[in-house]
Amino acid sequence: MTETFRVLIVVDHQEIRTALRANLEVLDAEADLDLDLVDVPSGEEAIIEVVGTGINLLIADVGLPGLSGIELYTKLKATYPKMQVILITGMED
Repeated sequence: MTETFRVLIVVDHQEIRTALRANLEVLDAEADLDLDLVDVPSGEEAIIEVVGTGINLLIADVGLPGLSGIELYTKLKATYPKMQVILITGMED
């Protein structure tokens, strides 16, 4: 039995959040990874979501409105030092 790996997707654009989640669901099904996927649209909601439950991987948009992806990473890393992170952006130069 594998241990559940909790992934938190934090992207303010619903379409991107849905696409990321769908791809991870396919990967989970094909590789039997036992992923617990959670997606929320803001950094503030992400903090509420992980309180008491923990997180293994954070996938966050750098340019989130309000609490940015980098600020979110900094706050969560202090509590969950083993958490891995993938920061993404759709920002143009």
